[in-house]
Amino acid sequence: MAQKTNSNASLEKRIVAAVNELDAKGESVTNASVRAITGGSFRDITPVLKRVKAELEEKSRADRAVPGMPEDVLDAVAELWTLAWNKADETAAAERRGHATEVDKVKAELADQEEAVAIVEDERDQAITRAEIAEAELAETRNALHNSELAIAELRGRLAERLAHEKKSDAAKVRSKSAKQDPKPETSEGDGQPDMFPENDKNVGDPEPIAAE
Repeated sequence: MAQKTNSNASLEKRIVAAVNELDAKGESVTNASVRAITGGSFRDITPVLKRVKAELEEKSRADRAVPGMPEDVLDAVAELWTLAWNKADETAAAERRGHATEVDKVKAELADQEEAVAIVEDERDQAITRAEIAEAELAETRNALHNSELAIAELRGRLAERLAHEKKSDAAKVRSKSAKQDPKPETSEGDGQPDMFPENDKNVGDPEPIAAE
């Protein structure tokens, strides 16, 4: 047991010496760099090096620690600090007032700009509404125009049919009237010459026959 403790103490001394050597050279203190100097295994070096580095860091912080300030110096510093603070506060107060004034000015300008933007947005919305109304009216006008064109086309068709019918009727009337004004002459049977001796005229003046007793 004592031999193991001495071995650990010896390893720790070698590690501390290796760390100091590496620090002096400005090289990084790592398990590998320490092992290259001390030898041994990482399993043994790692926990010891971790503890040694923590102790050295704590010692370094203690060395860098500032000692407490004497009471009279502390009072003087406190008084100077109070004066400096008051002076800085006065300066800061003036800056804050100036800043507040500037902020108020910026807010007023921003409010004016927002109002102008609102007016422009209202005008834009009104223009969009007017455009939408005009577009709807244009669509309605186009639809009415289309319907009117259809109605005109239908009326033209009807008119063309009526004119054609009237023209046909007028032509028929003309033919009928022409036929009435020029009738064909009547002809008798046979050779077509008029009968100069009608049947009734042949017996005119002939004596009636005498009946036998």
